[in-house]
Amino acid sequence: HRFDSVYPVMGCHPRTDVLGLEVERDEDGMVRTDKHQRTSIQHLYAAGDIVNTLNQISVASGEAAIAATAIHKSLPHNPR
Repeated sequence: HRFDSVYPVMGCHPRTDVLGLEVERDEDGMVRTDKHQRTSIQHLYAAGDIVNTLNQISVASGEAAIAATAIHKSLPHNPR
């Protein structure tokens, strides 16, 4: 088969229960995060399909970059 583009179907069922943690979730079952991708559990960050319903690789990548920056800045030897 040849395709000009491939686009995934929107929607998923988040499997946040596999974390085994009592993390705060929204009404859709997604993990709640702040603007730095921090969850309600200290030192736990989340990104991608478990935090929003967009289910897009570009969105997940952006969220991961935000989380990585926040984690880096939180380390004792790094400037805030």
